[in-house]
Amino acid sequence: MKLEVRGLSKRFGKTKVLNSAEFSLQSGEIIGLLGKNGAGKTTLLRLLAGVSRAESGVFYLDGQPWHASKNENRRMIAMLAHQPWLYENLTAIENLRFYDQLYHCQLGETALRQLLAKVGLEANARQVVRGFSRGMKQRLAIARCLLHQPKILLMDEPFTGLDDDGSQMLLQVLQEERAKDHIILASTHELSQLGTIADGYLRVEAGKVLAESPTEVLA
Repeated sequence: MKLEVRGLSKRFGKTKVLNSAEFSLQSGEIIGLLGKNGAGKTTLLRLLAGVSRAESGVFYLDGQPWHASKNENRRMIAMLAHQPWLYENLTAIENLRFYDQLYHCQLGETALRQLLAKVGLEANARQVVRGFSRGMKQRLAIARCLLHQPKILLMDEPFTGLDDDGSQMLLQVLQEERAKDHIILASTHELSQLGTIADGYLRVEAGKVLAESPTEVLA
């Protein structure tokens, strides 16, 4: 699977964040997204996820025109944003059950608990989310992203709030998703974490998206 982006532009007022950016993403790779604060990393992820509209640009999936916002394509994508998109007054398992219904996954209680166990929250299944720490919310948000088995995984600073154990859990999850030939794009400021497994990088700079190898980034 190959996702190609051509001529992607986005502005906020008079500021053009992306200017005819072009790049491609391949399945079976973990790609880090780099750039200074305000460079447009979050904007780029939101455009790819279909939650924000571009000024111009065309997307191709395996050579065919593709729109993330179309209903038939939404299940292909998951986005982990700065906000975990959780319901504070529901328990952990109720949150997953809600998204299970939203995506028509029809997962049973056992499968939902296995997903919580995967992110280290099985013991907190019946705990209301408003009592969770930031790291626990991040773990649950990761589980939410994995629930519908997306083929394109977009993550905005995914290590936020995670302790060492949580970071190791996330690295394991990302490697498992790569083994399934999924597309993974994750923005990061901390190369010591993602850098251990990344296959390459994209850098947002002056409105363009530049491809870099791990050797170039870490040199």
